[in-house]
Amino acid sequence: MGRFSSMYNGLAKLLSSTKRVKIREDYAGKETAEAMAKEAKKNDMILRSSGTININNFALVCSKRDEKGVNQDCCIVWEEFGCHKHMMFCGIFDGHGPWGHYVAKNVCDSIPLPCYGEFLVVANVGDSRKILATASDDGCLVPVQLTVDFKPNLPRMHRRVFCMEDEPGVQWVWLPNGESPGLAMSRAFGDYCFKDFGLISVPEVTQRRITGKDQFIVLASDGVGSYSY
Repeated sequence: MGRFSSMYNGLAKLLSSTKRVKIREDYAGKETAEAMAKEAKKNDMILRSSGTININNFALVCSKRDEKGVNQDCCIVWEEFGCHKHMMFCGIFDGHGPWGHYVAKNVCDSIPLPCYGEFLVVANVGDSRKILATASDDGCLVPVQLTVDFKPNLPRMHRRVFCMEDEPGVQWVWLPNGESPGLAMSRAFGDYCFKDFGLISVPEVTQRRITGKDQFIVLASDGVGSYSY
């Protein structure tokens, strides 16, 4: 994990010295990310639909709007992320609420699943899933879920989430005396009105070493992970 921190810090220092402006620490990361994204777009290193950039990699994207209205899912595949030839950044973002599609698009650079050489780093908020397809000893593909669905009824989340007496059988995060429909997650970006009732936006970060048996990764919103069986 240290190599990622040193990479970001180095890029931030380079950007600051180039502009000869003292950038406050909370803005340095944002400006660094914007500079990286601008350079990547110029070099056609970002995919938002099915295709390939590097001959050794292929990304397949599928998104379908249902009858509810606006499709609030957003995704990104960014090769040579962070100026590293062997690093790839992948993300899936599922918005919710009336402005969820804007939020999903806005944080499209904020929840990474970077693959760097032989390592896979996963940062997860919410209930979208990351699943690794790996080969068993007999050659069959086996799914390995890399993330946890952060639902309010998850045992280790339950202590933090304040549940109302009149909630339905499926536990949600509710506002006391509020008319909102509640939130079916214990971690999410935004939704500041729920922060005092157990909702947090801190991602869970894990790292896994990639082996020769690992074939591909599926990043899917809950529309696939929870409702398509």
